[in-house]
Amino acid sequence: MELSRLEERLAQYAQEHKLTALYLFGSAAQGTLTPVSDLDIAVLLPEDVPPNEYFDRRLQMTLDLMQLLHTDEIDLVILNHAPPLLKHQVVTKGKLLYCRDGSALKRFELRAFAEYLDFKPILDMQFEYLKNRLKEGTFGVRPRYRAGAPEEA
Repeated sequence: MELSRLEERLAQYAQEHKLTALYLFGSAAQGTLTPVSDLDIAVLLPEDVPPNEYFDRRLQMTLDLMQLLHTDEIDLVILNHAPPLLKHQVVTKGKLLYCRDGSALKRFELRAFAEYLDFKPILDMQFEYLKNRLKEGTFGVRPRYRAGAPEEA
């Protein structure tokens, strides 16, 4: 399906289902969609939707979108419940296709940035640790000893 038609269908779906916002992200948003790519879609549900409904909504929307877009390759994310790094990537690199409530979207984006900035020092430490393990050639290798355990000869 042509990308512009795909975006049009997604925006129409979001409007009909009264979603707060809908983003396309990943390869489709970057313009590198291939026949084997999945479609990465992120939705922001209205603030009055209780968290215990997120799973059922995600399941139903995934089924709806598979039928609407004629593909099984749908990766749907509920932004209200997504990890900080994923929220940040969607907001900064995704393509906003629909927005019903600009104020709610801005509140979400501000929270997403704040959560990401709170989490960034941990990500930086993980990255440094990974970089050091790669440089030392120990990435993917179990350490030979554990803290407090006697070393083997």
